[in-house]
Amino acid sequence: TRTIQLTDNALNGKINPYRPYQFFLNFPLKEMDATKIKLLEDSVARTNFTIEKDSSDVLAYSFIYPWKNKSTYIITYGDDAFTELFGTKNKETKRTITPESKDEYATLKINVDVPEPNNSYILELLNDKKAVIRRDIITKKETISYNNYKAGIYFARIVYDTNKNGKWDTGNVKEQTQPEKIWYDPKEYSMRANWDREEILTIPKQ
Repeated sequence: TRTIQLTDNALNGKINPYRPYQFFLNFPLKEMDATKIKLLEDSVARTNFTIEKDSSDVLAYSFIYPWKNKSTYIITYGDDAFTELFGTKNKETKRTITPESKDEYATLKINVDVPEPNNSYILELLNDKKAVIRRDIITKKETISYNNYKAGIYFARIVYDTNKNGKWDTGNVKEQTQPEKIWYDPKEYSMRANWDREEILTIPKQ
């Protein structure tokens, strides 16, 4: 049984004002009937929206509309709005979203100093729940900018990317290799709303 499922990039129903609102399907589509997609803005029907297919992701679509702060939107993806390649159609799905104010976002710059320029390191930015928000490969002294991120508490950790493949590798008993080392920066990177912050991160040697 094939079931079309829809997700979006609204975090807890909140739209990031610096990024387009997108929804994602779990199957490529054969066709989409936009007349079966309805938008309510504070309970008032709106029709001046467009849906654009993402050029880099066959499962992603951008929902284009002039969102207003402090308004509540309900999007109804009606029955049979989407038909995937093998003819399966979707069941009605609703999403309730609210745009966030730009004043709730901040910018963080981290000046990273590496101990050995010829080695590779992975800088991971974590949120307060220790989930990875972003990864950057570092091979030399440089500045990483996190522009327009949600205000809150963030942390950084470093993966010593010994084999330079851009990811953390576990150990291998057969090859007698140890897991790649990870270092947690003890510093707390708090990002205050509508503020810019700059910090220095010095990666220690292994």
